[in-house]
Amino acid sequence: MRVLKALVGIILLIPYLSLFANPSVEIITALVSYSLFLVCVYALVRIYRKSRSPEALAQRETLRAREREQYAYNMANPKQVQCPHCGSTSLSANKKGFGFGKAAGGAVLFGLPGLLAGGIGSGKVKVTCLNCGHQWTI
Repeated sequence: MRVLKALVGIILLIPYLSLFANPSVEIITALVSYSLFLVCVYALVRIYRKSRSPEALAQRETLRAREREQYAYNMANPKQVQCPHCGSTSLSANKKGFGFGKAAGGAVLFGLPGLLAGGIGSGKVKVTCLNCGHQWTI
């Protein structure tokens, strides 16, 4: 195995020997890019070998099993929405409509096209906690 690695190393060094015969900018840039290419290939080979190791495969299978268990648990026990302030599940959700205050402000500032400002934020859902009165938008 060591002999094979040495032989491969010698084969990979052959392009560098031409540097001593005729040192030019083109040869030097080509050798630098060749060196970067070899480093990238070496890194990719190491990553591939690590990903195919029995430990990595077992770790991936464990992660997949954990994800399947979490999915089954989430399907069996759906979460309820809670108030972030007090933790109550007594909530009321209402869709926000046209804001007349925004429309009036827009009409004063921009005239007739400013009436469209009343529709800003009209698609949001406003949730109110019936226990503590805390409000937030979704």
